[in-house]
Amino acid sequence: GDTLIDNVRDPLWHSRTLLSHFQKRFSEIAVPTGVSSIDEMTVPTKARSRARTYTPSKPDKYGVRFYVVGWNLLYVHSLWDSASGNTMRSTPGQRYTDQFPVLRTCLYYTLARDKIEISVNSATALWLSISLRSYALQPAIDLLFPTISTPAILLQRQFLLLPMVK
Repeated sequence: GDTLIDNVRDPLWHSRTLLSHFQKRFSEIAVPTGVSSIDEMTVPTKARSRARTYTPSKPDKYGVRFYVVGWNLLYVHSLWDSASGNTMRSTPGQRYTDQFPVLRTCLYYTLARDKIEISVNSATALWLSISLRSYALQPAIDLLFPTISTPAILLQRQFLLLPMVK
């Protein structure tokens, strides 16, 4: 889009390059292979910005809110802001899925692992997204897909990406 318009509509326009850099670095290093969770974090600020949010129940009342997908203690897989004060014509879902080209890198690394029995270049691999709760995943996998021996890759708390091969 037009850079001048983005500067007016997006209160974090000056940080987009830095956020993009961190997102790329996270996807190069951190490859989720187990249960992941989405978490919210607020970076305290006293800056006057449309990006800051007010949370009366927190010790630091004002801050810029970010969302993180992480797993296994402190590894971060993806990071994006809450878009507070952002008046650009995009939904939170669109802003999140804009990161997918970068996140595909880690999917490539995951498929290249020894324990994954699907070829990275295989055109027959189909990814099926099933909405399930993480505590009920294994019984559901056994019930729905009794012949699958390939390990499942879990993303966030609610979604399962399960490799299916013909």
